[in-house]
Amino acid sequence: MLPADYLSDLADALLEIYEEYQTALIKDMARRIAKLGAMDVNIWQLQMYQEAGGVYDDAMKRLSALTGKAHDTLLEAFEAAGATAVSYDAKVYRAAGLTPIPLSQSPGMLQALLAGLQKTQGVLDNWSLTTAVAGQIQYMDAVNRAYMLVIGGGMSVDQALTNVIRRVGKDGLWVIYHSGRRDRLDVAVRRALVTGVNQTCAKISLQNAAEMGCDLMEVSAHMGARPSHEVWQGGVYRVSTGEFERVTGYGTGAGLCGWQCRHSFYPYYEGISRRMYTDEILREMAGATVVYDGHEISLYDATQIQRAMEREIRALKREWNAVKSAEAADMGTVSYREAYEEVAVRLKEQRAALRKLETQTGLRDQGSRIRVLGFSHSEASTAVWSARRAESAARSFDALVGLKTSAGIKISGKSAYFADQANSRAISADDVRNALIKPLKVDKIRINNYGDRSQEYTGEQGTVVINPDTGMLITAHRTHRKLVEKLTRGEAR
Repeated sequence: MLPADYLSDLADALLEIYEEYQTALIKDMARRIAKLGAMDVNIWQLQMYQEAGGVYDDAMKRLSALTGKAHDTLLEAFEAAGATAVSYDAKVYRAAGLTPIPLSQSPGMLQALLAGLQKTQGVLDNWSLTTAVAGQIQYMDAVNRAYMLVIGGGMSVDQALTNVIRRVGKDGLWVIYHSGRRDRLDVAVRRALVTGVNQTCAKISLQNAAEMGCDLMEVSAHMGARPSHEVWQGGVYRVSTGEFERVTGYGTGAGLCGWQCRHSFYPYYEGISRRMYTDEILREMAGATVVYDGHEISLYDATQIQRAMEREIRALKREWNAVKSAEAADMGTVSYREAYEEVAVRLKEQRAALRKLETQTGLRDQGSRIRVLGFSHSEASTAVWSARRAESAARSFDALVGLKTSAGIKISGKSAYFADQANSRAISADDVRNALIKPLKVDKIRINNYGDRSQEYTGEQGTVVINPDTGMLITAHRTHRKLVEKLTRGEAR
């Protein structure tokens, strides 16, 4: 048997190894993409084909370096888990007056341990190789997307490169399964190790029980179990009749010890053992709820919200790493400061949301689940200051209230969407002010399908859209450099 909390932090050491590989590859791709900023757009795709091989080669070299460390870490994880499972079961056997067999003296248990280790090791090795190909495809897709955003989408080089670099960071590396389905690398590694270890320890426990002549198994139970597992957790089932497999789904991906299942089981002797979980305790577990934002939800649903928030925080940290690496590699042609300031604000907001969830529901803070290599205390501090700077910039738009445009419309306020778009596109309050007061061009008022009216003011640095009836700032984007040249030459009015 393995305690439920044993599996919670099991993958941390192995994840750190793969996280190092993922961070290095994301930074490498970001640097390669950033260097396009110093080149003519028309040769981007040619450069892409020259660099794509380098992305793949770099991935393969890093994979070769991590394989040994990953194998050693896997071996330690399996040996420790096997010893823990046998140790827990031994207490039950001793209570029944039996002499348990040590793991090292049971060929059957040792074979189960070795088979589980080799299977998980093979799965991880195969999956890792797919990330090299996926990374190469990801790089090429990013460059092609940037090219199309500039040529056909009207974006500036700054906007296009920032856009795709952030996307590369947030997406992270992908594992590609034989079925064609994909999973993010960190998710796949955690699932493979937790599932592999739990299944292996389950086989060791069953082998041990067979050698000790025990035919009953009591399944563990824990709060917040998925609904399909709540119906059988904590029960006692007979192995020889098939009841154990039939009721719990043991041996299937969706059942006991299946995909990311934290349940385990241990030997049970009628007349000697006492059930660890009474029916009353199990009913309380099954009905466990928490209150979040004033709504009562199941504990299981709360944990799923927590997992989603943790994934978003990891993605934002990867995005931050990518943008900072791009900034370091850039030749001074593209500004990335506003981009990582926006990421910093979103990261701050997501962390606050996670803390709020954990405080309101009493869920345990699992710091290891939001850890990303390359985002240390130093980066965290920088992100905090960047967030504060960005929030200050957003507040600077408030000073525009009361301003009169060149058409005599008084600005009354800004939408949240306007602030987000202006910040993400590196448009300052001064850029907005100049567009409104000294526009290169003012479009006619437009009416959309819903009857909403808007008017566009084109400035040298930014183009601002307002509601001419209410004076609200609606959105903003960078003015394309070719349009500025055209307007300043007097070819358009």
